[in-house]
This record gives sequence, C-alpha cells and structure tokens, in this order.
Amino acid sequence: MSVKTSIRKQARMISGGFLAIVALLAFFSFGGVVQSLDQASGQDDTVDRLHSQVVPLALAAHQLQLHVVQVQQFLSDISATRGENGLDDGFDKAAANAKNFAKELDNARALARELRAEQLIRDLDAVGKSFAPYYESGQRMAKAYIAEGTAAGNRHSEECDQQGRHLTQSLESLLEGTDALLAADRVAAAELVATSRARAWMVTAVLVVVAALGLGLALYMARHVNIVAALLEEAGAVMTRAAKGDLNARMVRIGRDDEIGQLLVSV
Repeated sequence: MSVKTSIRKQARMISGGFLAIVALLAFFSFGGVVQSLDQASGQDDTVDRLHSQVVPLALAAHQLQLHVVQVQQFLSDISATRGENGLDDGFDKAAANAKNFAKELDNARALARELRAEQLIRDLDAVGKSFAPYYESGQRMAKAYIAEGTAAGNRHSEECDQQGRHLTQSLESLLEGTDALLAADRVAAAELVATSRARAWMVTAVLVVVAALGLGLALYMARHVNIVAALLEEAGAVMTRAAKGDLNARMVRIGRDDEIGQLLVSV
C-alpha cells in the first residue's frame, strides 16, 4: 500500500471524527433549541392561563365576598340608626353592592367556563342562589327595625342570620376552590421552569463533553502531524547525507509500523 493511501486513510479518520463531532454538536444544539421552544410554549400557555384566567377568577371570588360583607354592613348600619336623617343611605349603598355582586358573579362564571372548572361553576351557582334570599331577608330585617322597632327587627334577624350562614358556606367552598386552583397553577408553572432549567443544564453538559472530544481530537491530530513532520524531516536529512556519500546514514528511531514507517525503513 502506498504512502498516499496511508495518509489518505488517516485523513479520512480525522475528518470523520470531526464530522461526527460537528454532527453531534448540531444534533444536540438543534434538540436543545426544539426543547427550549416547546418549554417556552408550555410556559407561555401556563403563564397566560394563570394571569388571564386563574388569578382574575380568584380575585373575583374575593370580590364577591367583599360585596357580601358590604351589603351586610350597610343593612346593619341602617337597622341600627333606624334610617335617621343623614343616615338613610344604607339601602342605596347595599343595592349598589348587590348590583356589583351580580356583575362580578357573571364575570366569575365566564372565567370558570373558560377554564372548564365544573366544580367552581357549581360553587358559583350555589353562591348566586344563596345571595338572593340573604339579601331579601336582610332588607326585610332592616325595614322592620326602621318601621316597627327592635322587637320586629329581631324577629327577622334569625332568618337573616340563617341565610347568611348558608351564603358563608357557599363562599368558603368557592374560595377554597379558587385558591386551590391558583396554587396548582403556580406549582405547574414552577415545575415547567425547573424542567426547563434541568434540560438546559443537560444540553449544556452534553455540549461540553462533545466540545471536549473535539478538543481531544484536535490535539491528537496536531501531535500526529508533528510526529510525521519530524520523521519526514529526519528522513530528508538522512537522504541528504547519503547523497553526499555518507552511506552509513540511517534513521535513528522510526517508531511506526504503518506504510510511512515502511517507507522510512527503506531510507
């Protein structure tokens, strides 16, 4: 086999090694980009759901509770003051909060439907059904206090308290559900971030290993080329001495048994 063939084989080996390393780098880089895009898409969906649906729904649930408290407060205030001059706006303020309650309830129902949260939809329906009799009984109680006095108002207060307990139970169930949904989505978002970071570190580690292999191959090639160049330089010196008549000139140490080594032995 000729020297040319031997060098060509070695060149193919080194070129093949470099191509393999480049292919590995391209594969893992592309895979990392694809995974990153998938993770980013998942994170976008989760974050969008969290900020545009889950958080507003949780806030709406707490707003419903606030409106109920305000209705109770204004009806209680006007019952205590008996609607005296300057203190007779309790019914109007309670009505305004009842109206806001209805709007917030519709908004919360729409969000729950978008999330397909069937249990929360049922909880919202229960809150809506409990609010109407509570509000009506509260109005009757306040009007009785104003028109007929303490004894008449007290007779209605028991009914109002009972309706209030039903409404409170419905609100507590709703708030537990929305808070649980919010916590679950936060956990999901945190898990996506953690998974994304873990994959990023994995891809980075693989790229570092592949880069180290490329560096090792480059060092090997440099050493191989230097050795071959030194041997050829020595062979040239021997041939120069032989051309000048020194027939005892020989290669001192070859250290190769391939085609190049065979050629140098014959020098």
